Amino acid sequence: MKHRKGNPVLIRGTLYPSGVVAALALGVTKQAIYQALERGTIDKVGLFTHSTMPKPVTVDGVRYPSIQKAARVTGIPYSTLRDRVARQS
Repeated sequence: MKHRKGNPVLIRGTLYPSGVVAALALGVTKQAIYQALERGTIDKVGLFTHSTMPKPVTVDGVRYPSIQKAARVTGIPYSTLRDRVARQS
């Protein structure tokens, strides 16, 4: 089923008049809403964001509270650290 901008979207028991309205209410992009609909993960959208769920990492024996913090302190690009963490998982 194709979800267009004006179609109602039900997320965790709340019916939003559209994906755009849902995105604004949940603090995510409209693309996040539509991708979650396509994947069947709509009830998880907006629950786990970088600002609320940082992933601790260890770089060269030093533990950092997030990939972003490690990137700032070490000078290693965020994308490089993210890829390393993904490969370790």
